[in-house]
Amino acid sequence: MAERCIVLGGWAFPPGILARIVGPEAVFIDVNNLMPSLVLDAKLRPDWESAVADIVNRHAENQPFRIAGWSTGAIMAYAAAKQLKPTSALLLSATPSFCRRPGFPIGQKPGVLKAMREKLMVEPEEVLGKFYEQCGIIIPIASPLGPLSTNGEGKKSKAIKENSYSKSLLIDGLHFLEQASVLPVTPLPCPVLFVHGREDLIVPFKAGKRFAEELGADIEEFDGGHAFFWRNGDEAVNGRVREFGGNGYDRDYCSGGEIELKSNASGGETI
Repeated sequence: MAERCIVLGGWAFPPGILARIVGPEAVFIDVNNLMPSLVLDAKLRPDWESAVADIVNRHAENQPFRIAGWSTGAIMAYAAAKQLKPTSALLLSATPSFCRRPGFPIGQKPGVLKAMREKLMVEPEEVLGKFYEQCGIIIPIASPLGPLSTNGEGKKSKAIKENSYSKSLLIDGLHFLEQASVLPVTPLPCPVLFVHGREDLIVPFKAGKRFAEELGADIEEFDGGHAFFWRNGDEAVNGRVREFGGNGYDRDYCSGGEIELKSNASGGETI
């Protein structure tokens, strides 16, 4: 029987987007809904790493598990893995710090996130549309699946407005990204694989490469941007993930069908 795979998604995306990498049987944790418990009055809890580890452990249910995370979820997955000792860790589009810090000049400027927070209050559709575009995602015309779908071609969708996360969740998430850091990097007690897009506009490839080098881990690079798996998810990425994860990530799955990616936008998960 395959080990449970616990997956943490990214900012402003339902975690089900990663089903094309890890398979639909994984346990998906929506990091957006964790933010009210991690960010209090615009300040990140000093014990946020332990708080995230607690909720991952709750989903593990005292069973061996593998962990995977993308973007914001990769920061959280790494933090949880340090404490929980999963059997392996898969980190996609990962960085130890989203923002630049002393000794880590690779990240985004904090002013970028401040500007996004301010604009989210008045023009959320424009902010999210630009972000999805920079990630390399095509937003389909109004779809019953919500803001994202595995198929469909189109332009900016009314579904973004109708099914997206609340402004407060998104703004808390940007506070998290501005303040959270897992520097200095320390080794994990399990095998680790980094996977990153060469043309990533959100988390530069060199940030993921440095993260991997400091852990002494392998990094696989693929064509594409922040959501590189959107282009490569069916064959190249999945093959490498299965090779790394063994039975834990091995499954008969392809993206030929639709995956429901609606967000649970109404609230957060208590930690």
